Amino acid sequence: MTHPPNDGSFPGPPGGQPFPGQSGPPQPGPPQSEQPHPGQWPGPHGGPGPRQGRPQVPPALPGHGAPGWTPPRQPPVPGPPGGPGTGGRRRTGLIVGGAAAALLLLASVGVVAWSLADGRPYAGLPTCRELLPSDMLDRVPGAGRLTADGDYTPADEFQYGELGEGALGILLCTVSDSAASESGRTPMWVSVTLYEYDDGGEAAEAMVREYEERREEVETGDEDSGVALIDWRPVSAGDGGVAALYESGEDDSGAAGYASAFFPTVNTMVAIDYVLDEGSDGEEALGFLDDFAPQVERQLSREGERA
Repeated sequence: MTHPPNDGSFPGPPGGQPFPGQSGPPQPGPPQSEQPHPGQWPGPHGGPGPRQGRPQVPPALPGHGAPGWTPPRQPPVPGPPGGPGTGGRRRTGLIVGGAAAALLLLASVGVVAWSLADGRPYAGLPTCRELLPSDMLDRVPGAGRLTADGDYTPADEFQYGELGEGALGILLCTVSDSAASESGRTPMWVSVTLYEYDDGGEAAEAMVREYEERREEVETGDEDSGVALIDWRPVSAGDGGVAALYESGEDDSGAAGYASAFFPTVNTMVAIDYVLDEGSDGEEALGFLDDFAPQVERQLSREGERA
């Protein structure tokens, strides 16, 4: 079990670290200084690159923006896709309907405040292998024998930009198999950003408000990330989760595109970045995320340390 640092900022087992709203694991390929870190909505970021000797984090996938809200990576705050393109953006198949609007209502301050008041905020996060056991990874489409690896990084030690106000730290998990290691590519990244919980719910409420704003931009087509958003849909995970499909950037090492899912749950933000190969079906990828995201949420609830 990974816990936030015992700095007196909140109760709980010592040794844990804060978890800012960034998600997603490192991506293959050279570092992209203008890509968002995993878990961010896609778009130009210009954050510092990884330090020498540190694992590379994938570029933010399309749809990610501020830490914890960016889709495919640069990275997490982990994620995979390439940097922003220079051409015009293309939006096709945007799905905006009553179901999406209803889910947005769920991602409200009331939901978060209720969760915190109920005494269920997270004080510590599980390890990557606890969060993503092998039986879950066996369901990833077209994958071989997958394993999850990664570590929890406190907010003040995160090397890919700011995790956001109130973030304690982030768990960045890289999901890979032997084929991926040989080709230098990884099929998926998952990140969980942990937010302060001993502050009356203020950090979690602010995180949800920012998430709502980002999601509304995607739904209304106002997002200007510089990466082509192809499609999106709500997912049945967290408080108003969403999955989005993006075109790959010019420097994405052969990836055909990326699918990313994001959802806030209690005082955490979860991001999942999934790499599409040539011939992959985008609708199937979104369907996979709609099924996989709730599994991640349940596993987080089962293995995470509650305050």
